[in-house]
Amino acid sequence: MSFVELPTELIEMICVRCSLDEIKALRLTCHSLRNVADDYLFPEIVTVMTIDSMKAAWQIAQHPKFCKQPRLLYFQGDTSEPLKFEEWRAKLESQIEVDAHITKADRKHLQELGEISMRRGRERQIDPNLEAREKALIQLIRANADAQPKPSYSAAQLQNHFEYYSELAYEGVQIVEDGVIQRCMQEVFEKCSNIRAFDFTTANALRVHTHRENKQFRKGLITPFGDYDRCGEGLEAMGEIVLAAEKAGYSPQTLRLGSVSFHIARHLEFSKAMSRFMANVETLHWIVSTPYLEDDDLGVDSEEFAEIMLGFSEGYFIMLMESAGNLRSLEIDMPCPNPGEDKIELSDVVGSIVWANLRNFAITTVYANPSDLVDFLLRHAGTLERLELNEVTLEGEWPECFSRLAGKLPRLKEVQLRGVFSVGHGAFFCFFGDLYTSRGNEYSQSVARYIIEGGEEFSMPPGNNREEAMIPDSESDDDEEPDWDDENFLFAEEDDDLLGIDV
Repeated sequence: MSFVELPTELIEMICVRCSLDEIKALRLTCHSLRNVADDYLFPEIVTVMTIDSMKAAWQIAQHPKFCKQPRLLYFQGDTSEPLKFEEWRAKLESQIEVDAHITKADRKHLQELGEISMRRGRERQIDPNLEAREKALIQLIRANADAQPKPSYSAAQLQNHFEYYSELAYEGVQIVEDGVIQRCMQEVFEKCSNIRAFDFTTANALRVHTHRENKQFRKGLITPFGDYDRCGEGLEAMGEIVLAAEKAGYSPQTLRLGSVSFHIARHLEFSKAMSRFMANVETLHWIVSTPYLEDDDLGVDSEEFAEIMLGFSEGYFIMLMESAGNLRSLEIDMPCPNPGEDKIELSDVVGSIVWANLRNFAITTVYANPSDLVDFLLRHAGTLERLELNEVTLEGEWPECFSRLAGKLPRLKEVQLRGVFSVGHGAFFCFFGDLYTSRGNEYSQSVARYIIEGGEEFSMPPGNNREEAMIPDSESDDDEEPDWDDENFLFAEEDDDLLGIDV
């Protein structure tokens, strides 16, 4: 049988399993395949904060055939900060320096160097062998980086790139202020009737390198990373989108928000529209942005974090969650406070809500009263199949809390526990494995089995558990960060002629 004779249903099954490049190739084989493959050319719409990107999305929405194809709308909301030339040039130098040292270095060397630094922070006496190895690694990494060719630009080229960057920064502001985003997204929501999922992200929280692969941003040399308003990441753009969705009567089934500000839940203009946007959501994953200080990516703005905590305690987040009555999967990453500062409370996240169809629940970086945690999980005992807890502080005793849950969730099939679990105001209880691994350590898996299957007695953490977490033993549990960071610790020397400028 030739391709021409294949039934449409079989051709569709082939197209579903093909990449975009393969779809384009299939279209060239024969008319029968082309007629079907055309429907798979635009499985998703990817947009960024530029006028050209908005126009492209608009054109897809206007096309009578292509508008039916997208199933996902992906919006990258990073914005370029308006800069003066010298500020832009300094930022470019820093970006080139970091790229040369980090992306070109052997990651095994970087990992080993990080482990040595943590060991030095944990041990009271300096190990000469560790110190010698540390110096050797720094020299090796620096030598590898210095061997990498650095880009060279003339003064005229730099000026052209800067002007292009400035134009993109201006566009990012204007498409919000002029209502371009709202009009474009309303058209997409109204015409692209098969879009079931919506992703909005800043700072590569959901996808990596969307901007680096964009020709427009490459011309400006500095690609945006996050929202230059650190205390309101994604707020303005996301606000315009939910207003557009409200006018179009649209609500997605799957909603993923990557590093998006909590303030969308309490903003006077956007909050009601956001609640309507959540009406049909069955799967929600929200990485709530952390308000980092503008001049220090490692430090958190304590005043802004306190404002976020106040908003949670006043019930704005709970009111938003109540509007998502169809949730089957809820994954929330709370913002991270500075070490020693309070985390957001679980009761201010889920309240007394009962989701009738909740199958999956995951939460990261939260403070919980044991009764609130146990009661929430038992309220969903009839439906909950997967549970994930990461970096949780408990106002009580973990063994007692786990014992109250053990064997009480009959539908539970999977439990994931990761990170440091603490009690009270941060006193160490146990380490369940690195936060960004696919599964926890052996002790984590043991506790997971206990929660699922039950048992007579809870097993306490093994004796080397604190050492596994690389947490120093001291009279206090207030742990200090190692006195180094990627740039200052690894690469103190600066290249005065970094850009190779030809004047």
